[in-house]
Amino acid sequence: MEGWKKYSKNDVEYVQNEILAGHISQLKDHFIGAKKVARIVGLSGIGKTRLALEVFRPLKNSQENIKSQAITDQVVYIDAADDSAGLPGIVKQWRDQNLEGIVVVDNCELDLHQRLRREIEHPDSRLSLLTLDYDPISNDDCNFIRLEPASEEVITGIIKQSYQGLRDPDIRRIVEFAEGFPKIAVMLVKARLNEVDDMGNLNDDILMEKLLWGRKQPNDVARKVISACSLFTRFGFSDDMVHQCDFVAEKICDISKDDFYEHAVQFIEQGVLDKRNRFVRVVPIPLAIRLAADWWKRCRLETAKELVTMDMPDRMSEALCDQIGKLHHVHEARQLTKELCGDAAPFGQAEVLNSDKGSRLFRSLVEVNPIETANALEHAFGGWDKEQLLQVKAGRRNLVRALEKLCFWEETFPIATRILLSFAVAENETWANNATNKFFQLFHYLLSGTQAPPDLRLQVIDEALAADDMEYRRLAVEALGHALNTYHFHRDGSVEIQGSRAPQEDWLPKVWQDVFDYWAKCFERLIPLASIDDELGALARKQIASNLRGLVHYGRMEELESALKSICVEKGIFWPEAYKKIKSTIHFDGAKLPKNGLEKLKKWLEILEPKTFVQRWKLIISEPPRELETDEGETHSDRFYRLASEFAEECSKNTQELFENLKIVFEGEQSRGYAFGHALGKLLDQEDVFIEKALSVLKKLPPRQSESISFMWFCIFDKS
Repeated sequence: MEGWKKYSKNDVEYVQNEILAGHISQLKDHFIGAKKVARIVGLSGIGKTRLALEVFRPLKNSQENIKSQAITDQVVYIDAADDSAGLPGIVKQWRDQNLEGIVVVDNCELDLHQRLRREIEHPDSRLSLLTLDYDPISNDDCNFIRLEPASEEVITGIIKQSYQGLRDPDIRRIVEFAEGFPKIAVMLVKARLNEVDDMGNLNDDILMEKLLWGRKQPNDVARKVISACSLFTRFGFSDDMVHQCDFVAEKICDISKDDFYEHAVQFIEQGVLDKRNRFVRVVPIPLAIRLAADWWKRCRLETAKELVTMDMPDRMSEALCDQIGKLHHVHEARQLTKELCGDAAPFGQAEVLNSDKGSRLFRSLVEVNPIETANALEHAFGGWDKEQLLQVKAGRRNLVRALEKLCFWEETFPIATRILLSFAVAENETWANNATNKFFQLFHYLLSGTQAPPDLRLQVIDEALAADDMEYRRLAVEALGHALNTYHFHRDGSVEIQGSRAPQEDWLPKVWQDVFDYWAKCFERLIPLASIDDELGALARKQIASNLRGLVHYGRMEELESALKSICVEKGIFWPEAYKKIKSTIHFDGAKLPKNGLEKLKKWLEILEPKTFVQRWKLIISEPPRELETDEGETHSDRFYRLASEFAEECSKNTQELFENLKIVFEGEQSRGYAFGHALGKLLDQEDVFIEKALSVLKKLPPRQSESISFMWFCIFDKS
């Protein structure tokens, strides 16, 4: 027992759930007394040996349980894989010597178990026996436990306990692939730590053979069956889905349906073909990947192309391509993808890609060979204009998701992002994860969904800004606004998980200066645009203003002041969005800002103060900022009305300016129009002139100016 405990894999604390605890308790109770026999079976790597150890491991405070310690001291562990020929004779000698104890025999085939059992149950025996085996159907009529895959919680606990510091995305990926096999989980962890490219592949030949055959002799036809099953993430096996099983038998294995079914049932009993309802799939995932990889390596390229492009029942093509998507490490799979995506090949044609089935299959293939699939998209859609791209509807969802995957890799980012941008220009979806929003996401400095560094992203922006099409330029400006975003980062999907690779990481700044440099370069592009008083300039100013508070928080005062001087001082452009943001920044963050920073914000407010009637109207009446401060004893409603009334009083004293600008008074939404009209109605002396001029302006405006008109009539009513 002491030697058994000292193996390094047994040093860490055992992780268990209720089921495992129940097995331990059952066996502890069973082995009280002599002549007791029990057997644990289960697939290789599922945790049988460690479970047996925990049954007899001494308690941490063994003085409190003398009986438990006594049982522990009597345990002898033997691995029959080393040498089992003379073991029954040795046990007979121990029995003849009247020895007392518990013999644990690992890797014990059924025949050896039965011979040992005869010695243990002999009338003169004072021994007990626990055998373990990796053949899950080698059961006996003794106390028998068939160990099933562990729960996700157990596998997670094993990983976290033994490999502290592993990232949560890596742990989740390993748990997903291990499918309840502790040994495979440990193998995957080591592959991840060693940065093995095909982390999800089962590279242990001995373990693979044990999982497939148990104690049975390998069978070539059976291997052909399980290999064919591994080509699909799952396929139908029974009831109304049995035609999928027949398809695999006849079209891939080239054997009779009955022979295929017979072998498949044996693998179901073995536990490596998992049957859920009407479907089956090979488990665990690393075994399926290994078998599929071996199959594709032996498959002729022409045969492979025929298989992928042939008509299959229901959605079997998707299940096939999803499994191929895990084989990025297989040269033959990458070559197949290249052949399928050539200029004259199916996935090099726009009409195929713009179909539900074609785009769905292509979406899986991008994980195998990103470069060739990116080239295929460029060939298919690179020369299309907006009107043509607007007609991409059937395949658009899958194509956007495929582009999202391709944008993740630095080497395919330029091609994929340009195509994604062209889809965004020709946007025809309203989903939150449409091409437009996926394009914007790429420019966040956190959770961007790409490994491309900022300079590579900005190259795409520069190309778009240089385009003749205003829509490209507009999207580029908005993308720069997303680049300046400072908080609330999130993204959906799992684009960082592709193929059987370990989870990848988005680009991350090494130091804050990396982010500041990125923002500075965004300002270099936005400020010249924002300094032009046109539609694109207004959009550029909006991007800067909407991020102003966060940028102040991160000390980007120099860039902001440069923008303010260029836009407002040098070009004289009114910038109400910045005025509003600065006021709210002072209100919410003023107490946390350094004194010189707060003073600078107040100076900026002075520069941004509205000067003309039109500017003042817009900021006081039409689109006023949210009032955050009030005088003592004043409510927000009081302040709202007071500011409108004060401006109305000014207008009543200088009606010339009011009359000259009646068009903007009546045009669009007027947030404080009612309050202004109410106050003006009490103060205005020239109501007849006002009505005459107002009607003249209104005749030239479209209808739906209800709020503005209501305040005008309020003036008349109040005065009368």
